[in-house]
Amino acid sequence: MADKKSDKRDRVTFSVIADLVGVNATLERIAEAQRNLDLIRIKLDHDIAKLKTEAVAEAEKLTTDLLTHSLSVAEFAERNRSDLVKEEKSVKLPAGIFGWRNNPPSVSLKDAKRVIEICEKRKLEDFLRRKVEVNKAGMLANPELAESVTGVTIKTGEELFFVKTNEAEVCVDSQKQKFIKPKKGDDQEDE
Repeated sequence: MADKKSDKRDRVTFSVIADLVGVNATLERIAEAQRNLDLIRIKLDHDIAKLKTEAVAEAEKLTTDLLTHSLSVAEFAERNRSDLVKEEKSVKLPAGIFGWRNNPPSVSLKDAKRVIEICEKRKLEDFLRRKVEVNKAGMLANPELAESVTGVTIKTGEELFFVKTNEAEVCVDSQKQKFIKPKKGDDQEDE
C-alpha cells in the first residue's frame, strides 16, 4: 500500500484561476519562468563550452608528452631488443611494462556498399550480417494485426493539455503532474 505522506509530498499545488485576466497573468509568469530556464541553459552551455576548450588545451600538451615519452621508450626497446627479450616479449620494471604483442587479425573495407554487392552476388552469406528491426510505422498502419503479436500494445493518441505563450510551449501530463516534450501537432490551436 502506498504511503499517503509521500503521495502528498509528490503532488504539486497550484492556484485556482478565476478568470481570463488571471489566466493571462499566469501565462506571463510561465513565459518568464521559461525565459529564466532558457537563460540557465544558455549559461550552462557557455560554461560547458569554455570548460571543454580549456580541457582540450590541457589534454593536448599531455597527449604530446605521452606520445613523446612512448616513442622514446619504443626507440630504446627496438635498439636493445635482442638484449631485452629472451623468452618473454615484454619487460617488467617497477614503474610499468613495455614490450611487443601481436594484434589480432582485422578487416578493413574501402567501399562497404561495393563489398556487400560482391558478397551477395557470389552468395557469400557468411560474410554478411542482416539486421532485423521492428517496423513501428507498419504496426501503426495495421494496429489490429499488430496487437495480435504478443508483446505489442498500440497506444491511442492521448489528449494532452498544453500552454503556449508567445515565447514558448509547455506540455503537461496533468495526471502524472510532470512536463513532457511537445509532440508535433500539439501546438495546433482550435479555430
